[in-house]
Amino acid sequence: MIYSQARSGIQHLYALKTLFTESPRHTRGFFDATQVQAAQQEMLAAHHDFIRLEQKLSNDPAITLTSGLLPQQVTSLRALSQIGIDATAIGQQVLHTLPELAPALYGSTQANIEQPLVTQHTLDLLRQSLDYALPHIANIQSQATQVTPETLPINAQQRQQLTDLLQAIPLAHSGLLEVREQLNAIGWLLGVDSPRTLLIQTMDRAEIRPTGALRASSANCPSIMGA
Repeated sequence: MIYSQARSGIQHLYALKTLFTESPRHTRGFFDATQVQAAQQEMLAAHHDFIRLEQKLSNDPAITLTSGLLPQQVTSLRALSQIGIDATAIGQQVLHTLPELAPALYGSTQANIEQPLVTQHTLDLLRQSLDYALPHIANIQSQATQVTPETLPINAQQRQQLTDLLQAIPLAHSGLLEVREQLNAIGWLLGVDSPRTLLIQTMDRAEIRPTGALRASSANCPSIMGA
């Protein structure tokens, strides 16, 4: 029963992956309303499965006796269930935000060139999403230390995948923290508050003079990303 609940949550995540990678419309799937809605349903179902799994593991003091699990297995499964809860909570937030971010992320080939692709509203949405996700990722990082892949009934390939995933969590956390800290600077560079004119300069080795000076072509490029 314990493992079937875990498998159910994982199957929903596999179904979600299939929606975006194996669909004929996969290149636009992240911004297709029908696929996003289907993904939201799969993500919510997975979230509920992980919650039920965590409740079973936490509320039954005799779980090691009734399920035949070793204490170390219960510890790993409880941590993984909490990781699943946090990860699917982040996923729900991302899927909720995607439709509003679609013009900035996909609109570059669709929208009028005069219209800004990134606005203050776009940055605010990204900031809100990061502020929501970062505490969950911090909790995931904490829970990951309680997982011992060797204790779980999974094959060698799955064990290696889980190990790689757990090791990547601190890097993902620090990377998102850095993005959050640099969001204002990114907005300034894209010209969100006001237009920017960037000096674009190209050169190759043939354009390096013997004296050390540079001879290169340059052009002024107005920013069209924000306004």
